[in-house]
Amino acid sequence: MLKKLTLTLAVAGLAFSTSAYATASNGFYLGLQLGESDSDYSTSSSGLNDFYGYSSLPGTSIDSNEFAGRVYLGDQFNKFLALELGYSYLGNVEFNNIFGFSNADAELRQQAGDLTLKVMLPVTQQFNVFALGGAAYVFAKPNNVSSTASTLGVQTGSSESAFTATYGLGAGYDFNEHWGVDATWRRFNASGDIENIDLFTLGVAFHF
Repeated sequence: MLKKLTLTLAVAGLAFSTSAYATASNGFYLGLQLGESDSDYSTSSSGLNDFYGYSSLPGTSIDSNEFAGRVYLGDQFNKFLALELGYSYLGNVEFNNIFGFSNADAELRQQAGDLTLKVMLPVTQQFNVFALGGAAYVFAKPNNVSSTASTLGVQTGSSESAFTATYGLGAGYDFNEHWGVDATWRRFNASGDIENIDLFTLGVAFHF
């Protein structure tokens, strides 16, 4: 659903591009993005042994699509270039019915901090498309191992963190010199025990 909304925002930006709004001003801005994350964990992911004490979890169902969000502080140097410092809450990956046993569940909570360079291409005075890339520090913590899972030997193991690359694409629309909206896809690359994480968001930003 969110991916369809992302496309809708891009189309809407083109449709209204002839209006007389001014672009957002250069300088500092704050933003909030909300959406969903999608992680690439499987029942044989390399990190499972560290997270839960098993090298694989056969018979387990995995729900990796979770509510997620990002807050950030940016500095726009000109209409082509900006730098952002952000924090992302990436939701909990849910491992359900571990080994096929009902109520044998566990979660993996994920977060990330990032420093990202944003390169923008103005399509009109108000609408732009952009690419972003930079570095991120991703943190994953095993959480909420149920009592049923514990009796099967599933443990709340060690937390894992890693520096990795982050990159993505998006589109933005400025209503005036202070307010704008955006639709963004961002990936945090797999590193160590942490798998690829995709973040799909719709956001709003305020330029000072």
